[in-house]
Amino acid sequence: MSEELKANNYTKKGNSFGVYESYTIGATSLNELKKYKIVPNFDYKNYGKRKPDGIIVDRRNKDEVRVIAVVEYKDPSDFDTEEKKLKAFRQCNNYCQLVNAEFGIATDTREYFYINSNVKEEFASETYVDDFGIKRSYSIILNEDGYNLSHNLVKDLSDLTELNKSLALFDRLLKEINSNNSKLIIERKLNPNNLAKNVWQSIWLASGENPDLCLSTFVEIFIFRYLSDLKILDKNSDGVPADFDSVKKSGKDVCLKYYFNNVRGHIKSLFPESEIDNTSIINGFILDARIKEHNHLFFNILTSFSNFLTNEKGDEIKLVNIDPEFKSRLYEDFLKRSISQKNWGQYFTPRNVVKAIIEVSGIEKLGPDAVVGDPACGVGGFLLEPLLTKITNAFSVKDGHLNSSLNFRGEDRDPKVIIMAKANMLIYLSEVLRDNPTLTKNFAHTINEVFKSFHTSILGSLSTTKKDVYDLVMTNPPYVTKGIVNYKEAIKSDGELKDYYYVNGMGVECFFIEKIINELKPNGTGYIVIPDGLLNRVNDHKIREFIKKHCIIDGIISLPISTFYSTQKKWICK
Repeated sequence: MSEELKANNYTKKGNSFGVYESYTIGATSLNELKKYKIVPNFDYKNYGKRKPDGIIVDRRNKDEVRVIAVVEYKDPSDFDTEEKKLKAFRQCNNYCQLVNAEFGIATDTREYFYINSNVKEEFASETYVDDFGIKRSYSIILNEDGYNLSHNLVKDLSDLTELNKSLALFDRLLKEINSNNSKLIIERKLNPNNLAKNVWQSIWLASGENPDLCLSTFVEIFIFRYLSDLKILDKNSDGVPADFDSVKKSGKDVCLKYYFNNVRGHIKSLFPESEIDNTSIINGFILDARIKEHNHLFFNILTSFSNFLTNEKGDEIKLVNIDPEFKSRLYEDFLKRSISQKNWGQYFTPRNVVKAIIEVSGIEKLGPDAVVGDPACGVGGFLLEPLLTKITNAFSVKDGHLNSSLNFRGEDRDPKVIIMAKANMLIYLSEVLRDNPTLTKNFAHTINEVFKSFHTSILGSLSTTKKDVYDLVMTNPPYVTKGIVNYKEAIKSDGELKDYYYVNGMGVECFFIEKIINELKPNGTGYIVIPDGLLNRVNDHKIREFIKKHCIIDGIISLPISTFYSTQKKWICK
């Protein structure tokens, strides 16, 4: 018996790797692996004493072992030149062809290369003769863009998010890589932007409500369809069908009523609202189930979703692969149409400004316990946009819980935008939820922890008096001078707030600047969008002195006029 197989308890089964089994070995020969039916029952001849480093197999068919992948692990010193890598590729390919593996992986755990060992010689990236005079070929597998596929193979098999990413890639490799092809096929990503525009307009014309409220209704329907496609909404707690098709089939006269009676409450139970501010991912819906015409409109919207998701063959596809551009632009495209923004000084930050700030923020360099905040978060752009570019693996599932590599905190006074921020976050985490559809309450808990509404106070998030909390703040606080006396009176009437906000500025943005500086940790960093008047108004000299006393100013960037949708004022990004 191989001592290695016995020591790792591999004699009967390997480590669970989804439906496969994974063996990390290196001291066990092919002949020994064959005895325990870990590799196919071939005559390995001169190669029988060779010892692969790792192997992933499908043993669901007890009569036939299918080798999915051979893994060749190298020390960094044995992988630091092109010549050494080439040697590793050949070694991995030899094992792949010997055991008839679907593909190979050569790595030093920092760089990963995937190998198509079944490619025809005319399509191979290299043909060579091995130690025993056998002519062999292979090709390095490329990603959709034509670069080397470099997916990091999951190291911690209890990390379900990373494991599911590896399994999803394996599924694609098994489907798309063959003897004629060593490049992944570009996946079709759904971008429902035109659908959103059409639905939003229909709701707006029918209700006459503000565009942002119409958008929140579209987002709820979008999430309903998305959760239905994930099979999360098959039946509610009473056993009544709660999926998209069942609602649509109930008919145009009662479909909205069916949704309210059987589905909406079910979604809220799966994603419970926050006990602090009573907001959840679906609180904004302006259609009335009692109105016949609204039922008809709802039915037409559901039909629009079905038509959008019907492919050229007439098959309805699932709303699971969402284009990152849709995630980013959904709120920018619609909130800028809102006629209600000026009421509260809400100027939603354009995505190009958000992206530029994130690019220079250094968020990807923060440690695992760092806290990133936005005290005027709106729909959450500054906190969510980095998930697409800088920290794509920030959220993952481990041991049945959704974990984050950073601590995110978004606050706002307006519960409406917090509701949309929560729905927005769910859309941003769509792939993680897709891979973990049973963890809805855990997702809701995390989302509720990230975004909070402070609508019970006229001061909103200014009503909190924290100290030394954040490593990084990125924000565009409200710009309001009209009615500032109400803020000042509320602060003056509270001793704790009076001591916390002692700088007398003209606009509410001055309170936010004071709050941000108080809440940043020593050596913390803040990126704040402010009106240029703050830098030259005579009556704001105290806030300027406060900034100079407590901060090191690394830079001030002047933004063009009309950068923001609903104001012509020139703003400064600091």
